Amino acid sequence: MLAAGLGLVAACLVVGKETMVFLAGSEFTIAGEVLKIVAIATGLIFFGNLIGYFILAFGKQRQMIKYYAVAAVASLIGYFIFIPQYSYWAAAWVTVAIEGFMMLAALWILRAQVLPSLRRWPNIILAAMGLGAFLWLVPTWPFLLKVFSGVIIYPALLYIFKALPRNIWQVFKAQSSV
Repeated sequence: MLAAGLGLVAACLVVGKETMVFLAGSEFTIAGEVLKIVAIATGLIFFGNLIGYFILAFGKQRQMIKYYAVAAVASLIGYFIFIPQYSYWAAAWVTVAIEGFMMLAALWILRAQVLPSLRRWPNIILAAMGLGAFLWLVPTWPFLLKVFSGVIIYPALLYIFKALPRNIWQVFKAQSSV
């Protein structure tokens, strides 16, 4: 989940504008900047959901209720205060803040039981940075060529940096031979 989330964030941070222009036309260029912010929230959601599975596995979901309540109230307050002045920018950043809060709350609850292994995180971050750097270095390439290249390069970087367990790659090999 972390690998998918960070890859998505890295790609959107670099080609967010192009993505919106491709999907909706040039009048939505500014939405590409907002997409970059929302991509950060999406990355936090990916990681938060992964941690959420641990919360369920350890039966700690009841402890999360107070954090969900705080997040609901804080997000409503944030939206009501900031959206009138800052519009969709505020909505995007408040979402990032709330998703970050929820992820940290879940990590806090799990701290005594188990924390997800940190061993592969630097490798995943390096692979995501490599994807972002690649996309940043080819600004003149057509959008779809960037997308297809990214789809090939990111898994290759994950493999090169040993960011995922080797048995995952065996699954892909088995699927392709069927």
